[in-house]
Amino acid sequence: GNILSRVQADSKFAKMTNAQAEYQRNTEKEIVGRIQSMLENVVGKGKAVVRISAEMDFRVSEKTEEKYDPDSPVIRSVKRQTDKTAPREPAAGKAAAAPDSTGQEKLDETINYEINKVVNKTVMPVGEIQKLSVAVLIDGIYNKNEKGVEVYQPRAKKDLDSLEELVKKSAGINATR
Repeated sequence: GNILSRVQADSKFAKMTNAQAEYQRNTEKEIVGRIQSMLENVVGKGKAVVRISAEMDFRVSEKTEEKYDPDSPVIRSVKRQTDKTAPREPAAGKAAAAPDSTGQEKLDETINYEINKVVNKTVMPVGEIQKLSVAVLIDGIYNKNEKGVEVYQPRAKKDLDSLEELVKKSAGINATR
């Protein structure tokens, strides 16, 4: 009479492959390990508990961008053609006052321009962290009183703020994410 399997309608893991779920768990474990070891070095072994929840983006996307710059055209090809006809020799006995008008020089030049174009193709990373939730629990300080009994003393606000900043940097918190 016990149900052996359930239909998981819309859980976030139902839409992920095993490799994606494993990648997400490994990423969370890596960040937890970094924060945990760092905090335990500061507050003492066993005095800090860290939990991470990461939402990952596993969509595959490419971005292609073309930019045209009409202000700086690029020369594509140049074609130059020069025709020269030598001037006639002046007749014997005549003074060479001016060159004969039959001498010709012709210059054809064709320049083809192309607009400067830059094409950028970016493949966006798969498994990028979209949202990162970090929970940290840090134990207070215990001092022995005159009777030898340990008494709990909460940590100062200044110490907690510095530990919070340390956790943010260690976890790679991005406020815009």
